Amino acid sequence: MGISIYEIGANRDKLLNLGFRMEELEVLKDVLINYGKVNSSVLSSLGFSYKDVKRLQYLHDMITGKATIDTGDAEAVSKHFKRMYGENNRIGIGHLPLSKFNKVPRLAVIAGIPDGSYSIYNSSNDKEGIRMYPVIGLSDKKVMIQTRRKPILTYGSEKKLYYIKNKTNEKIYYTEDSKKINRELNESSRAEIGTVLEIKKLTEDKKVVVAVDKRYTRMVNRYMIIASFREPQFHLGLYKFVAFEGTMIYLYVEVMKESENVQYNRSTQRVYDFGFDKGQIQAKLEKTAKELYTYLKGVYCEFIPATMEYEPYYKKESNPMKEIAKKKVEF
Repeated sequence: MGISIYEIGANRDKLLNLGFRMEELEVLKDVLINYGKVNSSVLSSLGFSYKDVKRLQYLHDMITGKATIDTGDAEAVSKHFKRMYGENNRIGIGHLPLSKFNKVPRLAVIAGIPDGSYSIYNSSNDKEGIRMYPVIGLSDKKVMIQTRRKPILTYGSEKKLYYIKNKTNEKIYYTEDSKKINRELNESSRAEIGTVLEIKKLTEDKKVVVAVDKRYTRMVNRYMIIASFREPQFHLGLYKFVAFEGTMIYLYVEVMKESENVQYNRSTQRVYDFGFDKGQIQAKLEKTAKELYTYLKGVYCEFIPATMEYEPYYKKESNPMKEIAKKKVEF
């Protein structure tokens, strides 16, 4: 009896951190002093409910070592708090903060444009680093970007850059004047002729919309930060939480698909942040983790390193023009 009372005081902070209340510790002391033992018959005779009897017995088992918990193991902590609070207080998707957005901007980089009027659009031609252009449209062959960068063109120019590819030797030639592409060359089976880029229009806010051949662009990879009740196999970093009542929640970074719309399972997931820069992943994840942990009244937190690498650009099939682009921007 004496040892149990001593252990209550010696382990008070630990027991409080495990979810027991101070009044429960005091009640247990009184029961041990006055009755010498803790069992269901004694506790029931003192007017405690069935639920309170089980908690006091569990508390006694923890103090005497009959029951133990590994506080460094998420499963053990989860099991403990479910036993403590989980019967009537289970967290579901409806208890998590709502997703913060439905769409994420798409960005692209441009490379391989030859020296001339339109080479200003190469992403490497930026004093602050690699320029990423907002994408406002995609098709099978073109990427539509919007930018304030405007080329210096002569009056009456076609506002296009053409390419001529010699299929025999794979060499590529460029021109801004379609008149230089004669009919014989245009009809030749040995030549592939197309448009590298075209300035489509000037917007009301003085930006230009440019259609660029996909082979001269790379879509920038994006990631989003997701909270879920299911642990993903692949991620770019993950926090494992246990909420106050024992539910396990996973907050992790996932690579987005190329679509502008955010795609996720609304019945099991929430989306709280997004980004493009690999160097910001950890900071964004930590910020969101702190907010969510506080919101859930967390009792356990564990970080799990990424199980996959984050690539800065979407991988596409190889082709000669893309190889040109790779030389200008390190994709």
